[in-house]
Amino acid sequence: MSIYIAEIIRIFIGFILLSAAWGKTKTFTEFTSSLTASFNLSNKISLFLSPIIILIEFILAFALLSKLSDTHVLMFISLALFSLFTCIICFLLVKDKVVSCNCFGEEKQPISSLDLIRNFIFICAICIYLFVSYPEKELSNNILILLASVSAILTILSINFNKIIMVLTLSNQGHH
Repeated sequence: MSIYIAEIIRIFIGFILLSAAWGKTKTFTEFTSSLTASFNLSNKISLFLSPIIILIEFILAFALLSKLSDTHVLMFISLALFSLFTCIICFLLVKDKVVSCNCFGEEKQPISSLDLIRNFIFICAICIYLFVSYPEKELSNNILILLASVSAILTILSINFNKIIMVLTLSNQGHH
């Protein structure tokens, strides 16, 4: 059973990174200006950092999804990346700084506690992957397609986490 959970998490994190990189690529100008405004960076530094962040996300995504390298090492790198982003965001929020999010290419919106919760979910999922011991064995393509489907659903839910919570909150308020 643990191999299936581990594979769902591996594919899920790969899809998340791919979605984040793709979204930032689609809205590159907005992403770059968001970095400039949120972190008080110069345009040159933002223009330098933006493609690096995107490239790191693309490389990690493709490496995780294709298993090109040791997946535990890739997941440790992903954990470091998500932890770094989360710590920076927490630090800025504690200082009452408005931080904009273009994480998945969505409209520019201020980071909220829901974004932090989403990042903590990613971090927890990676930790579960790293601590679940399972034998390295190949799964059939049919099983991998099924696991990728579950991962795709989790990715869609994660990307739309804020909107889902907002709709659930509004619908819950309507019943009172």
